[in-house]
Amino acid sequence: MGKHVIYRLLMALLVFVFIASLVQIINLVQTQKKEESAFDELQSMIEQPSGQTQEKGDKSGDKSEKKSKKKESQEIIPDYEKLYNKNKDFIGWIAVDGTNIDYPVMYTPNNEEYYLHRSFNKKYSYSGVPFLGYGSDLDGSNIIVYGHHMKNGTMFADLVNFQKESYRKKHAKIIFDTMDERRIYEVVAAFPTTVAENEPFRYYEYTGKLSEKGWKNYLYNVHEKDETMPQDIPYGGELITLSTCAYHTKDGRFVVVGKLVDRYK
Repeated sequence: MGKHVIYRLLMALLVFVFIASLVQIINLVQTQKKEESAFDELQSMIEQPSGQTQEKGDKSGDKSEKKSKKKESQEIIPDYEKLYNKNKDFIGWIAVDGTNIDYPVMYTPNNEEYYLHRSFNKKYSYSGVPFLGYGSDLDGSNIIVYGHHMKNGTMFADLVNFQKESYRKKHAKIIFDTMDERRIYEVVAAFPTTVAENEPFRYYEYTGKLSEKGWKNYLYNVHEKDETMPQDIPYGGELITLSTCAYHTKDGRFVVVGKLVDRYK
């Protein structure tokens, strides 16, 4: 086979790979836009979503300002019933003040990761929907909520920004609405970790109703990861742990912990 023929075949292969990759990227971008629009539609069903008072992190313009103004009320939203009637797996709404995190939360105790790659309407979704992890329930000592780290900045991607102290101070409030009450958490720790076999602190196992020993162990181990974590939070208190993927190492995760500071009907 002549050199010219080989060269042409290689060029054709490179062009094919380039076009295929380009098509894949375009499809991914379009998919993510559709999924964002679907979440916007869910928000539109709620007159006063989750109570944020600052503009969304990376979203600018009138859309962001409009959403921010809609969240100023301190009332619990009766319109959550609309979402519940649409999908009985809906258990609440999570928002981190001033970030892009502003999503419904799902709960499927018999299959915790059901919404890992499913939409609110239970169809395939690249982004999925945030969900309560294994062993979590609304009455537990520590609620763990999982969400994807999307490269376009959506879902729980903003969690990794909490590595910066200045960012944490500016966005210190986590709001978690259930069907019948609003819970306000203060961010007390943020740290990168891993779910690899050789990681001794398996944060994802400290969920549900912890024993006093389990509670103290969790506080201690989080403090080992982030020295700003207070260890004097009394047993009987309540925590929320937000978890997403991180890319600093294989099987990396980034975790943000908040302590309950207020709740009301």
